[in-house]
Amino acid sequence: MVIDTWERNDPAQKEMKLPVAKYLQELNTRITTALDSARENTARAQHKMKSNYDKKIHGTEVKSRRSNTNFTANGRRQDGI
Repeated sequence: MVIDTWERNDPAQKEMKLPVAKYLQELNTRITTALDSARENTARAQHKMKSNYDKKIHGTEVKSRRSNTNFTANGRRQDGI
């Protein structure tokens, strides 16, 4: 009965730009798009945080030219690598 009022017999419908059913359908599409964007953004942020964490913990390897010694970004020395 309410849906019937929304779609057919609502006198206020003449003043509205969109029918209620169409508005709800478009709203649902916009919400779905926003949720998808939020998921993608969260995944990118998690990947970036993991990458930064790994760099901090494991360091970025820098190889010495004069010896067989490697140094990591956090200053640790690794011989014979």
